[in-house]
Amino acid sequence: MDFTTATRHLCAAAYLDEDFRDTVLREVYQQPYRAVAPSYGFTLGPVLGHCLRARTVALIRDGLVVVIVAAAVLTRWLPALLLVAGCSAGWHLWRRSQLRLFRPGSVPSSPAVTARITEIERLQYGNTVIHDFDPYVGAGEVIGNWGVIRSLPGCPPFAADELVAHLGTCLGSLVGGPGADPTGSIPGLTVTDRVFLAGTEARRLNPMISPHEISRIIRNPAPPARHHLACQVVSSGGEVVTTVHVHVAMQARSLYLEAVTTVLLPCHEDYRAADREDQPRWWRVLGEGVALAPGVALRAPARLIRSLPGLRQRFRSAEGVTPGFDHGAILGVREMAATAGPGSLERHPDVRKHQRLIEHRVRAAVRDFLEARGVLCPDLAPAPECV
Repeated sequence: MDFTTATRHLCAAAYLDEDFRDTVLREVYQQPYRAVAPSYGFTLGPVLGHCLRARTVALIRDGLVVVIVAAAVLTRWLPALLLVAGCSAGWHLWRRSQLRLFRPGSVPSSPAVTARITEIERLQYGNTVIHDFDPYVGAGEVIGNWGVIRSLPGCPPFAADELVAHLGTCLGSLVGGPGADPTGSIPGLTVTDRVFLAGTEARRLNPMISPHEISRIIRNPAPPARHHLACQVVSSGGEVVTTVHVHVAMQARSLYLEAVTTVLLPCHEDYRAADREDQPRWWRVLGEGVALAPGVALRAPARLIRSLPGLRQRFRSAEGVTPGFDHGAILGVREMAATAGPGSLERHPDVRKHQRLIEHRVRAAVRDFLEARGVLCPDLAPAPECV
């Protein structure tokens, strides 16, 4: 599956947006005792590597600026001002050269490989989401949900994991590989088991649990773990990710069916600078750097001070953690960069199409499963819908 477009834009953001870069490093890279939010539609390792690289060069720039300004107190100001302007212009020219690495068609790689990045790359994928307050962390904004409850008096004629297995088979038939007929499949679709686990209940940060444990959670739908069947469609090179989270529970002598849809929209327009053919000329970049030199000089001391804790920190694996403390992921890197605002969703009509196609197949599959076991559910009866 192609994740290169979203990964390219996020790597570019490391150089274009100081707040994005610093937040990613502070809330993800420097948090060894927190879980890592899932990486949907992109690869996190290269993004972290470029964040580290951009921060290192920015700190060198800021350090030089602070030394130059301090020396200017004892010497002449004009040479110092010229040197500060040179540092700022040099940063902008270097940043321009780095953005060329993320032109369309390129495959970003990490310029820095640390033990912490290697660990994060291992933790970013799995069948378990260890979360803070938001169980859908990393999946984007919730854009829709619906649910159905059906009483099952007496002894239910089936178990919850049997229905989940049936749903997985029916929805899995829509997964289309290379050369698949698009009229019978949904390109970019994957169907996987996913367990949401509260961060206060986690005993380890490994996001993988066994199929046997997943089956146990489905049959016993009690906190802190909650199972979902994640039906995810990744399109536009990872720029648009639509996920329908289907939850099935047998509880209180009733069948509960729920579907929650989340979406990740394309990265912010500012992060797509490398995609533009009309790149600014070097002299314009140089002029921009000189014009912004006063702001660089004013902010340099504060940036250096803020960076000291992260530079001193040493990371070690935190595979085992203490229950009771919240070790859940609180930040999705991809969510930080997504576009937002009125009309953002309407500009991507395939999101609603994929949502409705999957929800329709979920309803049909559950209805057929129940009818085969003599259980009628009028709420799932087929009806024409106005789209």
